[in-house]
Amino acid sequence: MKEAVIRAEARAQSGTRACRQLRREGRVPGVVYGHGEEGVKVAMNAHDLLQTLHTGAHIFDLRLEGQPDEKVLAKEVQYDSLGDEIIHVDLQRVALTETVEVMVPIVLVGTAIGSVHKGVLDQPLKELHVSCLPTDIPDDLRVHVTHLDIGDMLTVKDIELPERVTTSNPPDQVVVTVHPPVKEEEVEAAEVAAEEEAAAEPEVIGAKPEEEAEEAKPGGQSGK
Repeated sequence: MKEAVIRAEARAQSGTRACRQLRREGRVPGVVYGHGEEGVKVAMNAHDLLQTLHTGAHIFDLRLEGQPDEKVLAKEVQYDSLGDEIIHVDLQRVALTETVEVMVPIVLVGTAIGSVHKGVLDQPLKELHVSCLPTDIPDDLRVHVTHLDIGDMLTVKDIELPERVTTSNPPDQVVVTVHPPVKEEEVEAAEVAAEEEAAAEPEVIGAKPEEEAEEAKPGGQSGK
């Protein structure tokens, strides 16, 4: 686990308009909660936060002016529709001696032999739900797929977890598989079906912006 420090400032305003203004200024709105303490609305430098998360850091020190640093877990990170910019983050207070639950990305290593034979590599599970101490959180979980031929698959039980790390995912849940080659006519049929479904889907009116979810978060929510 990589250590990092993110500076933040408390913010009084909330809601869609205030959050958009923060993002225009290069800052990310967030909420800090847990350990039975009052929830605090904060704002952080967008570039610093994005760089920290891209290094694989799940937990970092949050430095609020006039307060001691707090260990926090990036519990939920919301990105824009392109997946490029963070629009909101939920930070959970943690202690280094207590178990936390996080989602860890699964990284495929190598080229499956089935792909060489024109098979289609499919990874239905891209993250694993793990429990461990904050200092034991892996940056990612690497799964070697070179030996997979057409029809082969790997499940959760095939993932080698680090010591002191456990998962609640079902052991028979499929992580990656190699499907037989897809015929051209099947691809065309799937594309037509997708277009018809998109055309028939009704427009959703009055959808609630994701960042407004912070309004519903109780201030004293427990971090456990």
